[in-house]
Amino acid sequence: MDDVLYDKTYTCLMCAHEFKTKKVRSNRIRVLSHDSDLCAHYKGAIPYYYESNVCPACGYAFTDSFAPLKMDNEEKQRLYADYKRRYLPHGVPNLCGERDEEDALLSFKLALGAGYGKNEQPRILAGLCMRLAWLHRMANRTQEELGFLEAANRCFHVAFETQRDRSSDAHFLHMLGDTCLRLGRVEEARQWFSRLFSPAYADYAHISLAREAWASRKEE
Repeated sequence: MDDVLYDKTYTCLMCAHEFKTKKVRSNRIRVLSHDSDLCAHYKGAIPYYYESNVCPACGYAFTDSFAPLKMDNEEKQRLYADYKRRYLPHGVPNLCGERDEEDALLSFKLALGAGYGKNEQPRILAGLCMRLAWLHRMANRTQEELGFLEAANRCFHVAFETQRDRSSDAHFLHMLGDTCLRLGRVEEARQWFSRLFSPAYADYAHISLAREAWASRKEE
């Protein structure tokens, strides 16, 4: 894997410790297919495994999309104490090297916990939930996948109501419809997709994926 992975340097958002963690080289990524909810299936190294950065000094997790922690030291200490109590009962893991599926799941769960604790944007939380759902899908753990799809759906709903803009509305509508469809809430999915198909959005990429999802459901 030495020729597939490389080291990228980060500064921890919580403790300011500088560390290196593995990422997948972009020219070594091989995509086999995409699901209608944007989940990519890869041959070889799986980039999702390395999206969440976990500080080896304090265990705080974050992705490249996280906003900085704009708070004083006392607030940070309170936030970290709660994070450590909830998500690091067995100590700080070292996830800076090559990761397997278990490591990837842990890294995303830590990032999701950190995101909730710092009130990260709902769209960011939704993305973390989707990653966890996709990893469980790849391992055929249906119940776990559905649980994270439900959590993602709730976050996408909040994002659509509070973070709307022309560049993201179609994405939110598509993901709301697709997650509802996968959760068996067909009529609710139909309502979201009908809004996506209206002339106001005209995002052909998302519309195409939504039609793919609907066609798959009809076949089932």
